Amino acid sequence: MIARLAVGVVALTVSCACGGQDNSGTGALHNNRGVIAIEDIVAGQIGLGPLEAKCFAVDGLGFGDEFDCSAETEDGRMVLFRGRVSDGAAIDVQTLNVLTADVLGAIEVAATDVLIEDGLAVAIGALKCGNGSTLFAPAKTLELACRVLHPLTGRVHAATVTVADVNNVRVTVEVAEQPLP
Repeated sequence: MIARLAVGVVALTVSCACGGQDNSGTGALHNNRGVIAIEDIVAGQIGLGPLEAKCFAVDGLGFGDEFDCSAETEDGRMVLFRGRVSDGAAIDVQTLNVLTADVLGAIEVAATDVLIEDGLAVAIGALKCGNGSTLFAPAKTLELACRVLHPLTGRVHAATVTVADVNNVRVTVEVAEQPLP
């Protein structure tokens, strides 16, 4: 059974009219706006701690132009972003490899629905794929290592939740036959 998950886009998009007007034509302030948006706004929303951001190829950007950014977490993990100049002093910054806690929770609910539809009467909340936001390698398919409390054995089993086509979010679930030790 495959469940389609209607959570909108997996990515988090933030708009920022920060850093003032760029009249120089150099794009330098677009870079600054991207860094400000990531470090001051996005970092708090994705819950991975403080981020140290850098944006690339921002010279001479105009309305609708895109640029890439990255940010390193305190523990050395890399968060990827795509920025877009949206309106004068404003930019939009979108995460490319983050599942926020809200989206992860929605995936867990969809995966639970799949298990129930497949005849495994698990309780809501019995399947967990982590706490908080999760980084993933940008790809069309995402596999999450999860745990599920099996209703028949009362023991915790490993489960793999596969999110096929991250943008359209189709969910499948496989539960290990043997419980975890």
